[in-house]
Amino acid sequence: MPYTRPYAGGFQDFPNTTTPINAAALNTIDLGTKAANDQFQTVTTAQRATLTPTVGQAVWDSDLKQLMVFMNASGGNAWQPVGNTIVCASTTRPSSPFEGQRIYETDTNREFTYSGSGWVQTNQWSTTSGVTGVNNLIVPPIVRASRNAAVAIANATDSFVTLNVEDIDTDNCFSATSDTITIQTTGVYQVSATAVFASNATGVRALNVLRNATAFDLTKGIASAYTPTAGASLAVVLSCSTCFALTAGDTLRMAVYQTSGGNLNVGDSNNRTTALSAAWIGQTS
Repeated sequence: MPYTRPYAGGFQDFPNTTTPINAAALNTIDLGTKAANDQFQTVTTAQRATLTPTVGQAVWDSDLKQLMVFMNASGGNAWQPVGNTIVCASTTRPSSPFEGQRIYETDTNREFTYSGSGWVQTNQWSTTSGVTGVNNLIVPPIVRASRNAAVAIANATDSFVTLNVEDIDTDNCFSATSDTITIQTTGVYQVSATAVFASNATGVRALNVLRNATAFDLTKGIASAYTPTAGASLAVVLSCSTCFALTAGDTLRMAVYQTSGGNLNVGDSNNRTTALSAAWIGQTS
């Protein structure tokens, strides 16, 4: 809490100026001086705004969990954070962060910096970097999920494909068996999909990658492939790929469509060609 003087002019305004100071009073002053010297003043963000600081004054902001120093910045004196990273969990991030504040999450092993409008991931750590003998190599977010078994797709029905194998996932984008990849880190991604349809000579085949779709909706499509006539006796393989700006929390789903006249399998147990992937290739700005 900010210090409030008991008298407007300090103890020089103490009413009784004739009683000599004693040892107990001196010891109290000594203890108070030592306590003030041993620790920073702790204030809330609102209390810090009411201070009349001097250059070099430091306080601990209990709201930001940040040591702040009053010093020259951008041509004028202002409160500036002392460069430290807050160690927290993904569920206990600072509730009122300032632009430039950095955190490290112990449950995700990721670092973030607050941009002024949201948390931006600044690194991604991997303990399986792919380089022999090298751990904790910084790697970009990349995910690929695939199928290792056939799934029947109904005739003339838009269907999301459930993926059951996690081939690679450096950013916790895919979990167990699901038809959804969830982006964790904002950026530009290379998004790719491949679907293998069983052989059938009748009808068309289509493949779409949809963003943030809870039901089939082509207005949410970001990539697609289509064949007007299926092969007479060969499996049909459709692939599509695009670059797309994605935000943390965006979802990707792969949807297929066929008109063979009956159910038609997509995927098989011999390979994992039927797959959906997203690879981070850069920042959006």
